[in-house]
Amino acid sequence: MSFGIDLGTQSCRVAVWQNGQPVIVLDEEGNRALPSYVAFSGDGRRFGSIAKAQQGANIENTVFGIKGFLGRDIRDTVIRTRLSRMPYRTSRTAGAAVLKVEFLGNQETFVPEEIVAMQLSKLRRLVDVHTGTQNECPVIAVPPGFSRHQRQALIDACDIAGLRTPYLIDDTSAAALYYAFYSSPALPNPNDPASVERLILVLNMGAGITSASIVAIEQGLVETKVASSNLALGGDHFDEAISKSLAAHLKSKHGIDVSDNPRSQARLLILAERARKELSSAMKASIDLEAISQDIRIPPVTITRDYLDGQCPGIYDDLLKLIKSLFQRSAFTRADIQEVLLVGGTTRMPGILSNVQAYFSGDTPICSVRNVDEAVALGAAIYGVLKGHPEGQAMPEKLEDMLLMDIVHDALGVAVLAESVDLKGPSTLPADGGSFHESVFEVVIPRNTTFPCRRRVDFSVRNVGDRTVNVQVYEGDSKQPMANAFLGSFELHNIPTVPAGSDRAEVVVDFDINSDHSVVVSAKDSKNRRRSMAIRVGRLSKIEKETMQQKAERFDEYDRMQEYRLRRRNDFEEYCYGARESIERLQTGVHECLEWLQGEGSTSVLDEDLERREEGVVELLRKALPPGYFIGRDAADCAPQADPESHSQTDDTPLYDCYD
Repeated sequence: MSFGIDLGTQSCRVAVWQNGQPVIVLDEEGNRALPSYVAFSGDGRRFGSIAKAQQGANIENTVFGIKGFLGRDIRDTVIRTRLSRMPYRTSRTAGAAVLKVEFLGNQETFVPEEIVAMQLSKLRRLVDVHTGTQNECPVIAVPPGFSRHQRQALIDACDIAGLRTPYLIDDTSAAALYYAFYSSPALPNPNDPASVERLILVLNMGAGITSASIVAIEQGLVETKVASSNLALGGDHFDEAISKSLAAHLKSKHGIDVSDNPRSQARLLILAERARKELSSAMKASIDLEAISQDIRIPPVTITRDYLDGQCPGIYDDLLKLIKSLFQRSAFTRADIQEVLLVGGTTRMPGILSNVQAYFSGDTPICSVRNVDEAVALGAAIYGVLKGHPEGQAMPEKLEDMLLMDIVHDALGVAVLAESVDLKGPSTLPADGGSFHESVFEVVIPRNTTFPCRRRVDFSVRNVGDRTVNVQVYEGDSKQPMANAFLGSFELHNIPTVPAGSDRAEVVVDFDINSDHSVVVSAKDSKNRRRSMAIRVGRLSKIEKETMQQKAERFDEYDRMQEYRLRRRNDFEEYCYGARESIERLQTGVHECLEWLQGEGSTSVLDEDLERREEGVVELLRKALPPGYFIGRDAADCAPQADPESHSQTDDTPLYDCYD
């Protein structure tokens, strides 16, 4: 069974298909979202709200916000800056971030893929408990702007967590799928605007990443036209602005400098997050700063919605820049957009709504789904049914006509010699690795191409006698290969030569993208000699992943044992409290029966009265004893035996019951 995951920067959500609709899976505490926190301690790991609650006391061993580091090079200035703000310890190995924590009395190191694998494993356990079955096929929503390296890092995390055949879907596409599921009519009606093609702009603004796409919806067909992301824009930027303002207030008014105190900085961020959420529905928010210092009494600080907007003009500018990029990358204009769909918790902020409305001049209706926080996870669950539905079984009726058509977000191509670009005929592939300053990037599959797809392009060798070409594959939009993401390379040898005076030998390069977004690049010569390469760009080797998976299994087993012990301890504690109450009630019941026997029961009584009293004491005793104890009464042995001749009770007949 598949399940949908919205792996957010601040919180995660997971959904399953149940009773003809997608539903959110709750955690052990009944929460609909699991904060993206993992805490390590001497007695095990903590996840979600429990991990977040103890962050102040365990600041260096509580990991959060790890999604933004997946597949990213730590040499990137943005990544280095973001890591420097994190209170947990990090280092660098082969360009990747490495996290250092104290766990079970030992120093442990983890790469971001391992932390994400822990979160995925926790979400799967929640789904297993909810469904009562084993589930290993997740559909994970990712930002459209995630590169192939970042997507592969997420797939590697799934491998470490023991999740097989994961599907990745763009978060805006998942939200559009959920919107189409609830808004499309059952039958087409030309007079109903919902039954004809609608062009909508989907804006998903989460805590750390913002994505936008233009999607065409007609009945159950959802077709993404263009999409883009800003991987450094989200609700936590508002939190940082509020936190900086509070830090400046503490320093100027109370002489408290928190710049060198990670614990105080973490507390300020938590307070800022609460204030931001409060300002989404109120004009002002009061922030209690008492927890920052135990020596000085700090009065609460009140911030208004207008003050917050004044502190964050750059955030709104970046948001509008992202929306404008969709029109720059396509032939659409603002007038073509019929609806704007807002999803993600940060879109609740009035400043987001007002800026989007102003950009569209108020002519385009702004709408939202019923659960803006959950739309992505619910859409991913729907996609899981579409992708993983068993053959031979009937598709749920409402999904029979649903289809998602997604796109390639970055162009794919090869490096060719710059000298051949302006010449007639096919471009030239280098004979070897070549020099980067001699090469330019030639697009084979343009961005915004719907996949699955296949493209073939003819190239030539550099010189007439050359018998080898080097196919270098890149992803990106720059003309300079080095500015794009390198995906791999291979060589094709023994290319047949051509007669003197003839054109140079040609090589056909084939790009094939399947429905899972996997890419296979192949090259063949005139004799149909072929060589191919499946694109895989992960930085973890198979041996490294197997080692990490074994370590993850050990930690999961330890967590299961800890959960079992905790559950057994809690059950025993609950039983002890119940037993104490039962014993107290038994004592009271026995005391009442003895008083009755010494009073009214000392004279002649009816059998019904005795039986009622006896059954009452037996029931109280049964509740006081541990489960499994049997208290019975043998009516044949205990009932009075009648003498057929004298009709009188014999001397050895018991007067009342004995209980085993």
